[in-house]
Amino acid sequence: MLFRNILQSLVIDRMEQNEELTAKVLNDETFQDLVSHWLGEEVYRRLRMPDNQENT
Repeated sequence: MLFRNILQSLVIDRMEQNEELTAKVLNDETFQDLVSHWLGEEVYRRLRMPDNQENT
């Protein structure tokens, strides 16, 4: 739940750059779940990665 709230705040902050994507993330629950799941896995993967491998 916390991650989803942070994601929503980030999406809204970036709204001016891509309004279509912002609307899709905020209004399409299936797409929002997909994005949240993918970002959650990516954050976890990067947090567990040694510092010298971050850019791969």
